[in-house]
Amino acid sequence: MRFQFFQNVACLLGVLVGLQLIPSGAVADLNDGELAYDNGNYELAYSIWLRLAHTGNSTAQYNLATLYRFGQGTEPSAITAMEWYWRAASQGHVLSQVNLGRLYLTGLGLGGDPSKALIWFQLAAEQGSPFGEFYLGVQYLQGSGVKADLDLARDLLLSAANQGVREAAYELAQIYRDGIGLDSNELEAVKWFRIGARAGHPGSQKIMGSLYEQGIVVEEDMARAYFWYSLASVNGASKALTGRSRVMSQLSPAELRHLNEIIGRWRRR
Repeated sequence: MRFQFFQNVACLLGVLVGLQLIPSGAVADLNDGELAYDNGNYELAYSIWLRLAHTGNSTAQYNLATLYRFGQGTEPSAITAMEWYWRAASQGHVLSQVNLGRLYLTGLGLGGDPSKALIWFQLAAEQGSPFGEFYLGVQYLQGSGVKADLDLARDLLLSAANQGVREAAYELAQIYRDGIGLDSNELEAVKWFRIGARAGHPGSQKIMGSLYEQGIVVEEDMARAYFWYSLASVNGASKALTGRSRVMSQLSPAELRHLNEIIGRWRRR
């Protein structure tokens, strides 16, 4: 196997129930709930999904858990969210496994337990979830709830990044920049920062702005620096607006108009 899984994990969790086919009536009800949710009628979505969740429908259980997590249509409750995520995750619902792992990892409302988080991320990763691989990779990178394994962490993060998880690209970039478990490689770091930036990761966008401003690894380019700082600032990256203001003074009004048009088109993609 590509990476080591816990042995006898079913003994730790109980036997996982196999995925069941969803009856057509349940599909219609799920769609009704989604339509209500999309229209902002969270109370109606809650009532629809609650009834389905009690019948054992894992998708409805996941949706209900999310409503409890964010307090939509009901009072927020991390503990109740965890209970419904657990019911769905125990049936093999991948997103529930990932979210349950995240709740255990953060300790939100139930006390942190990285070892339990690891189990759920591992189950999700075993089903091919890139988000399961990402969170599992971070735990192995940090040695959180498990002995650190930098080679395994890189493999997991690489797989997740190649499937579009922008946070995984950012973590890989930092590994290569800082030489974590290997010799530093600035070119490889820039490659992954750029991939993360193009995927919309604010931290990666800010770093790309800084690299172009200072001419580090890449050729100095104030227009590209302005472009990435601008996107990073819109996406909430700390101090990106300061960088944008700093390089703006080095660009002509015509250049700024052209760049702002490009940024506008980029954001509407």
